[in-house]
Parts: sequence; structure tokens; C-alpha cells
Amino acid sequence: MNIGNLLVSGHQDRLFINTGIGCEGGCQYCYLPKIGIGEVIRNVDKAVIIEEVEKREKNGEFIKGAQGTIVSFGCFTECWDKSIRKLTLEMLLYFLSKGNYIQISTKKFIGQKEIELLCSHLMFRNQLTINVSMPVYYDAKQIEPNTEDVNKRIENFKYNKQYGMDVILYIKPVLEDITIGSLDVYRQLIQRYDLSVVVGKYLHVDGGKEGCVQVVGNQEMWQKESRQQRELVEILRKTTKVYESSVQIIEEYRRKMGE
Repeated sequence: MNIGNLLVSGHQDRLFINTGIGCEGGCQYCYLPKIGIGEVIRNVDKAVIIEEVEKREKNGEFIKGAQGTIVSFGCFTECWDKSIRKLTLEMLLYFLSKGNYIQISTKKFIGQKEIELLCSHLMFRNQLTINVSMPVYYDAKQIEPNTEDVNKRIENFKYNKQYGMDVILYIKPVLEDITIGSLDVYRQLIQRYDLSVVVGKYLHVDGGKEGCVQVVGNQEMWQKESRQQRELVEILRKTTKVYESSVQIIEEYRRKMGE
């Protein structure tokens, strides 16, 4: 396994950053084992990540600024895991200083002190977006056995629009006959915290005639249509803004910035 290729991957439009490799969440829908990531690696050297980013910046694969490369944390690990949280915080501050849009997806609760520190370094509104992963509520203990308790995770939503950034309800993947069962909870959260939502398609490692290619990090995967994913999108659109990918949110921020 080439760790360097997993810590920093992607392309000019979107860079994926991982401050560790692997995850201990045990989610039944996790794609990591299917792409050969079973080992959990911590103790990553920050210099290794920065060196790769700077190399990409020199050759034009990473572009600074709000119109430059979108930086996404956490496709190959849980970046807010206690063992790598300090490094994640340092790397978030590093990218904030470059003026890029940044998004982090997590199943962890982020403390208020860390939120205040990060938001004190924002160069513009919504430079940082937190996507709180919640594809299931009622059966979370069974389907995501080693992750943060879902009710603790929900506490992140109190930060929405309070510190110059949005916190997003991130429903991805939509699990057939499971995710839709949490619809009442999603509606309550949207109303209580004034949330926007991502309702994403299920990612498959093996392709086929149906679906479209999505590159996550350095891994080519397939997004396949789901009747229930479409149903959730249409239902929740009656209540709030719904996106089908997190990049769509950044694209909207950019349009508003240009107005």
C-alpha cells in the first residue's frame, strides 16, 4: 500500500486529504475493505502531506483561493478520530490560510473550542463546511457499531450558521429500506436547525452498464441510481435545499460570492 497516494489524492478541481488511513467504525456499508484498505494507520507525518500539497501547487495540480481547488477531508479515514484529531486541526488551519473552500465529513462530535478556533481563521463565509454523516438513525448501533453515538453527532448541528459556516446533514449513502425509515428524524432536524442536506447515491466498487463514475481520492467507483434516493431528494426538497453531492454546495457558494 502506497500511503502517500492515499494521504493526498485527487486532481486540480478537488483534492482529498486524509490524516490517517483506515477506519474502525465498522459500518456495514463501508467501501474501504472493498478497495483494499483494511489496516488502520495513524502517526502520519504532517510534513509528508504538506510536501505533497506543495509539489502539486508548483506543478499546477493544486490552485489556491476560493476559485481554486476544493479540499475535502476524510474519504479514507475518520479525520476527527481522537488519535489524529490534532493533525486534522493543523491541516485544516493550513488550508484555511490558503483561501480554499474546505469540507470535512465526519461521524464525530466537534467541540466548541475547536469550532471557534477554526472559524476565527475563516477568510470568508462558508470557507469551511462540516458534513455530519447520518445515513441512518434508528438502527445506527447495528449498522455503524463503533462510531460516535448518533445523538452526540447531532449536537454538531447547533453550530449551523452560528460561526460563519454551514453544517450540513449528510445522508450518504442511502441504504435501501433503511435510510428512508429515519425520514421523520431528518425532518425534525432540518426544521430545528435550519439545515441544508446532501442526499447521496450509493458508491459501488464494481461498475456496470448502469450508473456513472465517481472518483474518490485515487479510487474510481460507481454511483448507481436508487429509487429511494430519488424519493428522499424529492420529499426533503419540499422543506429545504437538497444537494446530491457536497461539491454542489461549494459551487453554489461560489455563484453567490460572484453576485
